[in-house]
Amino acid sequence: GNNFQDYFESINGEVLVLAQIEHYLAVERIDQILAVEGLDGVFLGPYDLSGSMGIVAQFDHPRMAAARKRVIEAAGKEGKAVGIHEVRPEAAPVRALLEEGFNFIACSIDTIFLGTSARAVADELRQTAGSRVER
Repeated sequence: GNNFQDYFESINGEVLVLAQIEHYLAVERIDQILAVEGLDGVFLGPYDLSGSMGIVAQFDHPRMAAARKRVIEAAGKEGKAVGIHEVRPEAAPVRALLEEGFNFIACSIDTIFLGTSARAVADELRQTAGSRVER
């Protein structure tokens, strides 16, 4: 509650308003969506989008590539940001998405980061303890 009035008066200038594009109908209507006043950009959800197209998780499918291209081009034409989720926490796929034209990437999810870290620690502890640790 400290300085609430100052916060309230300034926060709108710092908030990013995005529409999630997670259905093929949203891709078909992307120009209308991007025309919404106050919208800063769109965020493409590839899993839900591919599911709505009947090609679940087939991100390299030509229809997915065409949908991504349509969204990127429409956002660029309107001067709006376009983002996407990439579940793999690796530089190469993120770099490829940036090169494709996305402005920002939501990289991975907490459960993958936690699982990867937990496995790395467990492996290190097994190596440290040697044969004294049961699996």
